[in-house]
Amino acid sequence: MADLPIRDVPDAAGLAALDAAFWTASAASQTIPAKESTVKSGGYELETLVLLARNTNAAARDITVQGQALVTVPALTGNAVIPIASTGRNAAARTVTYSATANLDVALVRIGRTP
Repeated sequence: MADLPIRDVPDAAGLAALDAAFWTASAASQTIPAKESTVKSGGYELETLVLLARNTNAAARDITVQGQALVTVPALTGNAVIPIASTGRNAAARTVTYSATANLDVALVRIGRTP
């Protein structure tokens, strides 16, 4: 079970490099590293962690992030944006599982962090 690497996108200029952030989904499962989630302060999100999925297969794909609802990525040109909910400062690593991985690419992106 390998950790998904996180790509920081501080602003719109960082979106140009976003395509390089996608990885082929692992056949087993992958993890979101410990203590990584959406960061809030005073009820406001300072940075948001999202899992992006891109499916080019003829069949839909289901993605489950531990502790969150299952998300179905549509077939062929389907895309999904899955926000990673905050679980507190001492959050453990969370497992990400896929119904199938053929033609499924994923990226873990943190939006809003300033360098």
